[in-house]
Amino acid sequence: LNPSRIDCGVSSACAGADLLFLLELLHRGGQATVVLPTDKAEFEKTFLFGTWVSKFQEVIGNPNTKIRLAQPQSGEDVWDACRREIFAATRELANLLDQPRLLLVVWDGNSRTYVKSAIDLWMAEGDPVDRIILQPTETRAAAQNAGPH
Repeated sequence: LNPSRIDCGVSSACAGADLLFLLELLHRGGQATVVLPTDKAEFEKTFLFGTWVSKFQEVIGNPNTKIRLAQPQSGEDVWDACRREIFAATRELANLLDQPRLLLVVWDGNSRTYVKSAIDLWMAEGDPVDRIILQPTETRAAAQNAGPH
């Protein structure tokens, strides 16, 4: 976050990079907008495990955190709705601050995932993407440090 001087951001709150980004942003005194596919209680129960639950609670309990619920349109997957809502929230924030948007992603560089579809959407709009690519040993170490499932 230092090189880009990031002090506000929009993210989902999934276990892993999402929550680590949000915590770092908040620990630096930044402002966070969290986009969830369900209400907080259902998200915690369905999508989090182990120590990620307390990290999530710390993020949503911080006074510098705003929560937005994704509203899926007819036939839309909840994660597509989250991606759309994150995209819209970052556009609003960029316009308000008169700053360009930046997508900061942690990605293995190969898998066809939600992250890849977000990168494609962002790049189609001509916005910059800053990728942190994990090597397989870093991925395993991160998973081991995440705690039990």
